[in-house]
Order: sequence, then C-alpha cells, then structure tokens
Amino acid sequence: MTLSTSQIAEAAALLHGAGRDRRPIAPVTELFPGTNVADAYRIQRVNLDRHLASGATVRGHKIGLTSQPMQDLLGVDEPDFGYVLGDMIAATSIAAKRFCAPRVEPEIAFRLKSPLRGPAITVDDVHAATDAVAVALEIVDSRIADWRITLPDTVADNASSGAVVLGPWAPADD
Repeated sequence: MTLSTSQIAEAAALLHGAGRDRRPIAPVTELFPGTNVADAYRIQRVNLDRHLASGATVRGHKIGLTSQPMQDLLGVDEPDFGYVLGDMIAATSIAAKRFCAPRVEPEIAFRLKSPLRGPAITVDDVHAATDAVAVALEIVDSRIADWRITLPDTVADNASSGAVVLGPWAPADD
C-alpha cells in the first residue's frame, strides 16, 4: 500500500462528497499519485463504513469489468467489485438526478443461498450456490470526472456502482 491513512480518508471524503453533491472529482490516481488497487479497496471500505454508520445495509455485491472488451476499453486486466446498499435497489425506475454520469448495462443478478469464496470458483460452484436469478439493469455511475478511470479509480469509487433495477426472481434450475 502506498497511501497513508490520512490520504485514504481524504480520498474517501472527496468521493463521498462528489456523490452527495453530484459533482465529479479528478481521478483519485491523479489527486493521490501512486494509488494502487489495495489503497483503492481501503478507500472503498472507508465509504462503506460511512454508509453503514448512517444506517445503510449491504444487500449484495457487484462485480465489474468482467468482460475482455470492457477491460480493454479501460486498460485493465482484472475485474473489480463493490457493494450494493439497500437504497441502491429499485423494482421500477430511479431518478437520473441521483447520479453524476449514469450509464445503463443489462445484467443478470444472482441470489445466492450459500457463499462463494476463493480464486478457483467453477461454474458448478456458482450453480450450486445460486438460489435464484433475475434480469437486472445496472446503473453504473462515476464520481470521477469524464469517466477518466483506471482500475484503482473505479475500485475506490465502489466499482462505479450507482444502482440496480431488479426484475422478479426466478428459481435457479437444479
């Protein structure tokens, strides 16, 4: 890790304020040169703790940058992940004014009945752990100005999470 505890806190506060005020900031990697992925997850965690202290609840997680075309587009070589809070989930629509720079991506949501852990997860492991699936529209959003993100920038920004609109859950086939 390259950033100090105070730099982590400052970066988290800047991202939190950008989301609150709907005013994107310069990339974290420009504001804090040397920011790496480990630092970025520490920044993400500070903001998660901030939300939890305000009464928010974690309802799920998101994985981003899973396809090769998206990784190529952003110049990264690994996926990222973030959290989904209760107020980030909707069954119908969400007002665009909640976001800085929203984009929509079609997704499949998985509701798990048992945890998945480790780097060697197989398709069979995912199937066995899945209780139900739902069609979803992910609203990705960046608190980083002009989407000028690197992997550490998007990780620090909660994997560019905005919200998710979920369709009805359908039981997974056995």
